[in-house]
Amino acid sequence: MKNLLTFLVLLAGICHPVRTLTQTIHLNGHTTRAVVIGISDYQDEGIPDLRFADRDAEAFAGFLRSPAGGALDEDHLKVLINKQATVAQFAIALDWLMEVAKENDRVLVYFSGHGDVERKSLTQPIYLLCWDAPALVYLAGGAIGTSDVL
Repeated sequence: MKNLLTFLVLLAGICHPVRTLTQTIHLNGHTTRAVVIGISDYQDEGIPDLRFADRDAEAFAGFLRSPAGGALDEDHLKVLINKQATVAQFAIALDWLMEVAKENDRVLVYFSGHGDVERKSLTQPIYLLCWDAPALVYLAGGAIGTSDVL
């Protein structure tokens, strides 16, 4: 059963606690970077489309671009909406974060779209369904495990 999953992860790593997002890109010499993903229109007709996931992500990205949200520019913010949010592009965005983030930087990953599990159990991994996810068998591709994001 597919559930709408709006997933906001503040990757702490060795980061300072997030006080507010009203600070600028650079806080005490440290940088904020973000990946924002929103998928309402899935490629596979077996995955129901969502009404507002893409708009929610665009709104959050707009906030991050604003002075109140940190004034992030294209060098600090990657946004993937609908067809742009393939598993390959999501992985590239996560790789970018890992490459550019330094100790004490603030990293935000926002996902608005479907999430699912292969089977229901306490130890089963959770998957974030990318635009190109198949309706079944996420291990075959098209999904990112939440353990890959954390």
